[in-house]
Amino acid sequence: ITWQNFIGNKKISKEEKLVIRAQNPGKSESWLKSYERELRKQRTINFINVQYDRSIIDNDVADACGIGHWAINNWDKAVDK
Repeated sequence: ITWQNFIGNKKISKEEKLVIRAQNPGKSESWLKSYERELRKQRTINFINVQYDRSIIDNDVADACGIGHWAINNWDKAVDK
């Protein structure tokens, strides 16, 4: 969660959840949770692609890059002194 917050991909807010539900009436709770997960994955992908001028489509690769981005910018926190 720390690295996601650092790149601006915080937890889906209550307001965002309300908008998602309004845009997808009749969808099950599990569908909505899945949609929210995919939305956050896409946000990470978008951040990495913009920040590093890439065309990544794999969310696992984007996650690894996001963790690396956090570590580079927070080296003193990432490495035990």
